[in-house]
Amino acid sequence: MKIYYHDNEPSDSRLPHTTTPTLPESILAPLGIQYDFCPPNDTEESSARDDFRDPPSSVNAADFSKQVPHLSTSHASDIITISPASMGDAYEAQIQKFYEEHMHDDEEIRWILEGSGYFDVRDADDRWVRIEVQKGDVLTLPAGIYHRFTVDEKNYIRAKRFFRGKPNWMALYRGEETEKSDVHKEYLLKRASGFPH
Repeated sequence: MKIYYHDNEPSDSRLPHTTTPTLPESILAPLGIQYDFCPPNDTEESSARDDFRDPPSSVNAADFSKQVPHLSTSHASDIITISPASMGDAYEAQIQKFYEEHMHDDEEIRWILEGSGYFDVRDADDRWVRIEVQKGDVLTLPAGIYHRFTVDEKNYIRAKRFFRGKPNWMALYRGEETEKSDVHKEYLLKRASGFPH
């Protein structure tokens, strides 16, 4: 994982948009973001088909539970593959949609099984912080945080998505409604208080 401020250049989102210096992992906790690392085993990788969205399945990986203890093995999950091969003609439109600034009413939990990409999140000063994720990275974004996602120039990522309840992929795009939403207001309160658990 690598963290840095996005350079805000309007070129292709899949480019690194690197700035220096890089930022420490400790910048994430005050934003409510949890980072873990767990290399996927052969079972996890082989279960990931070249489909855009595989059916939900239960998590059954003892090593994962040990290394990422805040995620219960009872979580529902599915596997998503983002690539031209898996998404066909819809690929370019879909990655542009992922890159629109949005939030969710629930946590966003992603375990990267293969490939790489970028999560951009807003910090307390509304700057974009870019988080480069690769195989084995586990990222948990809190409900209510503004963020966006893109693959990198390799145009390929495969990830397991976890859900605390019923799977919910609803993206709430930034605007007057999200600014007034209870979920976003609660997030801002937690962030202002140092994000206590």
